[in-house]
Order: sequence, then C-alpha cells, then structure tokens
Amino acid sequence: MALYNNYPKIKIMDNNLLTEKMFKNIIYTIGLLLVAFLVFGTIVKIHDTYLAFRYSVYPNKSITVNGESKIKATPDVAYLNFTYQANGADKVKLDKDANASLNDFKSFLETQGIDKEDISLSQKSTNPTQYDSSGMTPTNYQLTELMTAELKGAQGMSQKVKTIADEAKKRDLMTGNNSDSPGLGCLGFENFSESLKSAWPDAIKDAQKKASELSAASGLSLGKIVTVSDNSYNQSSYGGGYGVSCSSDQAIDEEATIKPQELTANLSVTFEVK
Repeated sequence: MALYNNYPKIKIMDNNLLTEKMFKNIIYTIGLLLVAFLVFGTIVKIHDTYLAFRYSVYPNKSITVNGESKIKATPDVAYLNFTYQANGADKVKLDKDANASLNDFKSFLETQGIDKEDISLSQKSTNPTQYDSSGMTPTNYQLTELMTAELKGAQGMSQKVKTIADEAKKRDLMTGNNSDSPGLGCLGFENFSESLKSAWPDAIKDAQKKASELSAASGLSLGKIVTVSDNSYNQSSYGGGYGVSCSSDQAIDEEATIKPQELTANLSVTFEVK
C-alpha cells in the first residue's frame, strides 16, 4: 500500500474544460481564415479595378460610328477688335500718346463690365511713311497697335457692344483688327462643350440608328454602348495675337444683333455587337 502511494499522481483534465479549449481554438482558426480571405479578396478587387482603369476592355466584337445633332444656341461672348493708329514725326511722342489713349480706353471698357484680364494689346508697330530728300532719313512715322477685348455674358450684350463701338469712334479708334478688315468683332461661346450638351442625346440616338443598321446588314445584333467621345469641332471664336477672326455668320453686324447660331455636336460612339 505504501509503495502505491509513492507513485506521482496524474492530474486528469476535466472533459468540459478540454472541449471548451478546442472550441476556442477552432473559432480562432476560422477567424484568421476569414480575415485572410477578406484581405485577399480586397487585394484582388483593387488589382482588377486598376487593370480596368488602365487598360480599356473591349468586347470581342464592336462597331464605332459617328452621331450628329444640330441645335441653336445664343452666343455669350463678344470678341471685339480695335486698332489705334496715329502719324507723327516724333516716335517717342507717338508711343507715349498711344499708351495714354489705349490705357484710357481700357479703363472705359472696364466700366462696361469687361475684366482687365480680358483686354489685351498686341501687334504694336511704328513704321516710317515719309523720308527727306535724300531718301534715307524718315521724317514721318505711323504707329499702329491692336486691342482685343472679350465681353462675356449674353444678357444686355447687344447694347453694351453698341455703347463700346460708339465710344471707340469718338476716340478715333478703328473697329476691326486692321484698316482692311473693319467690323466690330465676332460672337462665340465661353464654354463651347457646355453649349452643346443639349445636343448630345440626339447625337447618341443618331449613332445608335447608324450602328443598328450596319450591324443588321452584317447579320449581327447591337449591344450596349462601350465608349463615347466628343469629336465636335469647336465652332467658337478666340482672340489671339492678331485679334479674332471668324466666319460671316459669327461676325457682329453694325447693329450688334446677337442672333442664335447653329452648333453641331459630333460624337464617336462604340457599341458591342453580338
């Protein structure tokens, strides 16, 4: 009996405690697997999104056509050209007088709602027009300088253009970008794409009709739209170093009539075909 008591006693774990520990281990393992799965899925999704963004995925069969639509829109920018010209024997005085006259006219334009950033001077030149008896020394010069101004906003534009043109005449400024091209200026659009937005739905319908007819003739059926791009030619006018020039229908007439202009939307549309 004493010999038996000398053996080390073995502690037997309670079955309930063992079961609870195993359950916790299983839950912990499942949790780790779920987290790993979610992380892997997120990485895959980000990778796929990156590829889709960088590389356009086209269907195996597609057709691309152009769709057009025309609308009438009222111009909201008037590009005005003025030319200062003076003659004299003193080049320095000519230059000084030109600066004073044009700066004064710029101040007037600002009172008519034209920002100073939208008024520019360019193409200043001083050329001899007469010489002395030797034919070598100039005795008279002609100074010419161009001013371009952008009047923005359709409301009240006609009256403002008239007021500005009348004031220019009082100051002996020629309207136009030179004496050979008289005229008040050109009408245009501050945001050409924005002006065309209302024509886009009909342009897409026109493209869809063309694509449907072409695919049917090929024995195919038309699917969904894959891509759309705007190929519209910017029909607006812009000022530049030589002033602004435009077609006759964009030119401002003597009455400064602001008439709606016809604009054409041209969209390139790619469709899936099956």
